[in-house]
Order: sequence, then structure tokens, then C-alpha cells
Amino acid sequence: MDGFNEWANRHCRIFGLHEEKSLATVAAWQEIFDACPGYTAERLQRATTALARHGRLHFLTEHLPAIHEEMKDIIYHDKSIAELAELRRLAAERGTRREELEAHERLRRIER
Repeated sequence: MDGFNEWANRHCRIFGLHEEKSLATVAAWQEIFDACPGYTAERLQRATTALARHGRLHFLTEHLPAIHEEMKDIIYHDKSIAELAELRRLAAERGTRREELEAHERLRRIER
């Protein structure tokens, strides 16, 4: 995955994971993440930011499950935005202003 090393370094820095064992564990996750549909380094960066904002991770064993949970939310969010943007485009193409406005409003609510 392009950008994995940058993400791993940032994740370790943010959460104070400096021991060799911790660094090796995080590095080993690349194989797992590569096998997960929709996982990208950009989304992993967003997951790390969200987890840091929550401030609830105390042990390395908590990180991987928490990242997977955040990624579910991020992927769902991204897909919802993409689907609504497509609905909006189709509505505009068909000239149905009401549908376009409804899709735009739903998209605006999700982006908040």
C-alpha cells in the first residue's frame, strides 16, 4: 500500500509507540490492511486522527481493533458521499431539480 510507512510512522509517533516490538507490530499490519477492501493510507491517516481525538487507546493490543472500527465508519462515509454525489449528478443530468436538491441536502448533512 502506497503511503503505509508514512502512516505507520505517524501513528507510532502520535501514540508514543517507540519500542522495537511495537514498531514491528505496527509494520506487520501492512499485510493485514492490504487484504482489507477499501483500506488506503489516506483513510488510515484519518482513522489515526479520529482515534487520537478520542484519546482512549492505552495498550497496543487495542489499536488494531480500533483502527478496523474507524475504517468501517470512514469507508461507509466515503461511499455514502460518493453515492449521493452520483445521485445528484444524475438528477441534474435528468433535469429533476427536486431530486438534485434532496441529494445535495443529504450530501451536506453527511459532510458535516
